[in-house]
Amino acid sequence: MNDNPLFRKYNVAAVQLDRQQKAKEAVLALPQEALGEDIEKLAGEIVASLAMTLPVLDLPNVYQTDREVQLDARRLPNRMVFDRSRPVPVPGTEITIHIPFHGDAWLFEVCPSNHNMNPPVAEIDAANKEILLIYQTAEAAWPIKARYEATVNEIQQHLQWLRPEIEETDSLRQVTRAEVAKRKQSYESHNKIVQSLGLPRRNARGA
Repeated sequence: MNDNPLFRKYNVAAVQLDRQQKAKEAVLALPQEALGEDIEKLAGEIVASLAMTLPVLDLPNVYQTDREVQLDARRLPNRMVFDRSRPVPVPGTEITIHIPFHGDAWLFEVCPSNHNMNPPVAEIDAANKEILLIYQTAEAAWPIKARYEATVNEIQQHLQWLRPEIEETDSLRQVTRAEVAKRKQSYESHNKIVQSLGLPRRNARGA
C-alpha cells in the first residue's frame, strides 16, 4: 500500500537557497579566461545550468498491473475478526496504477509555500519515471478508480502550487550577477597589482 506522503521532504525556500549557493560555487569555479565575457552572459549560463524541470504527468499513457495477494482480514473494513492476536489471511487483489511523468522526480518531495495538511500519498519510481499508486482489497466493489482519480487531482494541485516557485529565476539571476561582478572585479584588481611590477610572469611553484 502507499505510505509515502509526497511534497513534504524539502521546503521550497531551502531549495531556492541551495540553488543560490550552487550559483556562487559555479561563479568561483569559472576559469580565468571566461571572466572577460559579459556579466549577463555568464550569469545567464549559470542560471540555465541550475534550471529545475517541474514534473508533468503523462496521463494518456497510464496503465495498471495486478497480482493476487494474501491480505490480513484484521486490516480490512467490514470484516469481523474475533481473534485479533494473530494474522487472519484472506485472498485479495493488489492493483498498481503506473503514472508516467516527465521532469525532475525529486521535485515530488518539495513542499510548496501554499499547501494543505493532507498531501497525496504515492511511491515514486525515479528510475522509470513513474508514480505508483498501490491498492489492496478483497472487495470487488472497493472504489479504486475514485481513489486513484482523487490522488491524481491532489498531485496536480500540488504541482500547480509549486510551479511559480520553481520557475521563478529573478532572485537567482540577481545573486548570480552580483557574484560574477564581484569575481570579475577581484580578478581585474589582481591583474592590476601583478602588472604594476612590470616583471615577467611565471607560474608559482605547485600551482
